[in-house]
Amino acid sequence: MIQKTFPGPSSPWWWQTYSLIRDPDYTNKCLQKYGEPFYIMLEPKTPFLFFSHPKAAREVFTAHYNDVFAGPVSESLQPLLGRESLLLIDGDKHLKMRRFMTPAFTGNAMHSYGSVIRDTTLRNIESWRENSHVVIQEAMQDISLEVILQAVFGLKEGERFQKYKQVLVDYISVFNGKNAIFLFSTAFQKEIFSTWRKYLKMVKMVDELIYGEIELRKKKPNQQDIFSRLLTIRDESGNGLSEVTLRDQLLTLLLAGHETTASALAWAFDWIHRNPIVLETLCRELQPFSANFDIESIAKLPYLDAVCRETLRLHPIVSDVGRLLQRPMSIMGHEIPAKTNVIISISLMHRRPDLYPEPHLFDPQRFIEREYSSYEYIPFGGGARRCLGIHFAFYEMKIVLAYILLHFQLKLYSNKPVSPVRRGVTFLPSGGVPMVVEKKLAD
Repeated sequence: MIQKTFPGPSSPWWWQTYSLIRDPDYTNKCLQKYGEPFYIMLEPKTPFLFFSHPKAAREVFTAHYNDVFAGPVSESLQPLLGRESLLLIDGDKHLKMRRFMTPAFTGNAMHSYGSVIRDTTLRNIESWRENSHVVIQEAMQDISLEVILQAVFGLKEGERFQKYKQVLVDYISVFNGKNAIFLFSTAFQKEIFSTWRKYLKMVKMVDELIYGEIELRKKKPNQQDIFSRLLTIRDESGNGLSEVTLRDQLLTLLLAGHETTASALAWAFDWIHRNPIVLETLCRELQPFSANFDIESIAKLPYLDAVCRETLRLHPIVSDVGRLLQRPMSIMGHEIPAKTNVIISISLMHRRPDLYPEPHLFDPQRFIEREYSSYEYIPFGGGARRCLGIHFAFYEMKIVLAYILLHFQLKLYSNKPVSPVRRGVTFLPSGGVPMVVEKKLAD
């Protein structure tokens, strides 16, 4: 029994789950009280064992993919993403699907999205005027959602485009705030709860859209987008993906590809404008591109890259990644039995003072002065299951940040500290980062 071997809270499991959802600092409080590792109960009689050391990450991430399953740890996400989602399947099935999908996020395929990101940003900020107020979180969500709709479906305008925007925002919004508990515990996924009934209604709307899109695309193939790439996938027998598998992969891409990037960009704008030296250094690096927005050169700028990395250090895409052990393992000298849910806490690792001196400070310079290993800096997880969209996310962040900073001088509406607010599995900045457009710098 994990509870007898390792320390952890003694409160009821539902209170521990609620605490994890409502308090961004809950795991840190547990770490300070119990040391590493500690467990938290997120399901009845189901402890989750938390580690935050790079050595633990290395041992878990380098284990054979058939020895550490991710799907069962994230089982509560199945209603949101679908049982065939890349995030929820394991073993050879996951490896095969990942190999199929990887080309859409590498090399020329990814760089072809550069102009899409730039043009979408321009379209969304062309109405900004001097002395006007903008809520950055909302603006970034519009940009990132439009980018992913064009990248996945080739949609950038029209009735279908607008329908997708509205339905997807409503779909993920069901789990805002305290309602995120429905994504952390299967015990609450029951129709006796009004939130779950609302969610089930939204599922029908999402299915109608995506299955309709599948039928439409079968009649009109050969488009240049991720959906088209998925339609060309064939197994050894020449069979394509089933409609259910297509639906689940498309929905996963749409949800994972916009909300997370939007929140990262909102945090970046907030931190940059709270640190005059960071803002000045970044604008100085960008200045040579004010007359010629060279996307590929901008994407290679070292300080811009460091700003994005530091943002995702403090605000990783997800706070934790987990694996269900399929066999006993030794992790940091601890003998862990099979069928244990092991969690690598990204948020705790990224705030380790031995790795990141003064970890609560926003300091991009640390990424200029040091290169961190893939077991020390893990904003997108690691190993065979590291997020496919890592390069796409960094690419989009850099282009959007650079384009806006080259065209506008912004100021935070208030210097009041911002706190993280739960939205589904991610944390957004409270208030959405309202800003004032002080000056338009270029057309």
